[in-house]
Amino acid sequence: MKRFSILFPAGFVALALVASFFRLEALWGLSAWGAIAPLAALVLAIVLVPQMFVKSAPDPFRFLPRIPSRAARIAATAAAAAILLWLLRSRTELWGERFSLSAAIETGAYRPEAPLGYFVQREIYRFMNAVFLSNADSILTFFSILAGAVYAALAVRAARLLFGDRETGGLERPAAAVLLLGGFAALFFGAGGTAQLAIVAAFAFVTESIRFLRGERSLALPAILLAAAVLFHVSAVILVPPFVYLVARAARAVESRRRGLMAGGLFTLCLAGGELVLYAIAKATGDGETATLTLSFVFDGPSLLNALNALLILGPASVAGVALLAAGLRKHGEAAPDDSGRGELAFLDACALSSLAGLILGGHYVDGGLAWHALAVTGPALALVALRALARNLAGTELLKRAVVSLALAGAFHTAALVLVDASPRWAERRLLGLDLDPGRAEMIVADFALEGGDIEKARASYLVSLEKHPANAPANARLGRIAMKREEYPEAITRFLDAHELEREAPHGRFELAEALIANRWFPEAIAQLETLTVAYPESVAFWRRLGFARNNGNRYEPAIAAYERALALEPHNDENVRNLVSAMLNRGAELQEANRTDDARGMYERVIATYPDDWRASNNLAVIEMRSNRMTKAREILADAITRHPYESSLHFNMGIVLDKLGDYQGALGHMRLARDFDPIYSAAPMHIERLEKQLGIWNPAQPDSGAPPIE
Repeated sequence: MKRFSILFPAGFVALALVASFFRLEALWGLSAWGAIAPLAALVLAIVLVPQMFVKSAPDPFRFLPRIPSRAARIAATAAAAAILLWLLRSRTELWGERFSLSAAIETGAYRPEAPLGYFVQREIYRFMNAVFLSNADSILTFFSILAGAVYAALAVRAARLLFGDRETGGLERPAAAVLLLGGFAALFFGAGGTAQLAIVAAFAFVTESIRFLRGERSLALPAILLAAAVLFHVSAVILVPPFVYLVARAARAVESRRRGLMAGGLFTLCLAGGELVLYAIAKATGDGETATLTLSFVFDGPSLLNALNALLILGPASVAGVALLAAGLRKHGEAAPDDSGRGELAFLDACALSSLAGLILGGHYVDGGLAWHALAVTGPALALVALRALARNLAGTELLKRAVVSLALAGAFHTAALVLVDASPRWAERRLLGLDLDPGRAEMIVADFALEGGDIEKARASYLVSLEKHPANAPANARLGRIAMKREEYPEAITRFLDAHELEREAPHGRFELAEALIANRWFPEAIAQLETLTVAYPESVAFWRRLGFARNNGNRYEPAIAAYERALALEPHNDENVRNLVSAMLNRGAELQEANRTDDARGMYERVIATYPDDWRASNNLAVIEMRSNRMTKAREILADAITRHPYESSLHFNMGIVLDKLGDYQGALGHMRLARDFDPIYSAAPMHIERLEKQLGIWNPAQPDSGAPPIE
């Protein structure tokens, strides 16, 4: 045990160096330094490892003032953690989780694997966005900082819980450092997501369960905390077996049997009730149409390599917890003669075994290193297992202190790489490209991140590399098409969208984007063909009918455009945009009929426009023109007078009214309307030539004096 407590942290650092120098993809859980600078890692290891072998363990906290008040210590730790997390916040460590959750929060897409975590962040986002215009990314950062500060406070309390007695005095701070320097703590450095909230709740569950076993708490609080952890993220279901042990232990004693069973029922009620309430809210708000309950979660099968790396990335304390359990180094009878002590060790054993089983069975969720946060909830429990094992098996405060400090130093070496990677997009990109992922997937994530940040050229280059590695990558083609649209390279966009459509012919969004590119390139017949296919397959989609109407309207197919816009209006009768679109098509159709000398049909179309949308002056103006050409000036004057009453600042209405009054012999009135037409449109109006003619006719014309060309008087 003595050799293990010192050699294990040094061996962990050495293995991390090997993985970082040789960039072993199989050990991505330890190779983060390879994305930064392996030589820097070597220098840091040369500084830290000798500190693990000195006889008198160094005290990294000797320069910090000792704070007598427990509340003040917790507050100071939480404040320092919050400041550190704020300084180091970024979006790089968990690109996929952050981006997907951010999109879900903004669009309302229900997240059944984390219903409570999603719901809380979603509601805060709605409030902050409405009041302060905050975006979803800022909300994720806020929750990351908040969860990290709470976790720091819990780590201090847990260290005092394990090392607060006089015999092991002075170990609280190094023990807290071990808990704060696990690899899972990197999740709190601004990554954002739902796992952080689950980690905090799960950590509180373990510590409060220990207090229950010591007779300081009822079992109700651990039950509520575990239910909250599972609702925050389903991965916390890993810790249900240890809770079952607590209920069984409580039920053994007759006097506490009722309370134990009630605690079990409370956990079930909180979990199932919370799940159903959150699901009902999601359904009521339209977010849960395709959601499945968290309670339907099942493991898909073991993945040993991913499980190993998930354990390694959680840090040396977590690995030590599993190693100590596997080596059978605990001596329960000698270490814990009292029943509560044996129960405490058995509970921690259950936590370790359950966590190990969860890592193995849930290894497929790690997804090659992209989603290791999904199993990070096991980290604090395994770290507590390691600390408890060291405390029970090492005789002498000095030896125990050396072991705890060595574990903290190894944790600092390991976590520093994850934090640095998290703080630098460039290093995060290197690490991502070094993961053992499907061909082209890492480049896709790099491209998505660049596109999110506005670096279109880098995004385009990365998408092209992804396509080279994975030619059947439909999303890459689609995103290259969107980039081409932004650059107004419409033929390129059409080609890319066509390729994406050929690869995923059943995807409606790909066909719709292809139609948009065709419209942008003014290939309206081809766009109409694509959109007609979509409206047949999705007859209730307003967006598809609206764009079909647009393509038909701009392709001079006005009658079919009217039909498409009428369909969109029927689906969304209170949307003014649908009304205006329909009016546009009807005006175009009326003009077409008017040019074809189908006067009665044109008149009927314009009257239909006025009935549909009285606020559009163009129909009245065109209708008046028809009457003017039919020499029905009195009728034209009535139409124009009514239109001018509703639209007094439209130049065309005043111009035509001037023409009508001129024909009717009201030269003074005609002149007044012509002047208004000129004033409201001084550049394009033809009114000035009529104004001159009318002024001459009325005998009030006063021509401007011509320029004499003489020099100015000095």
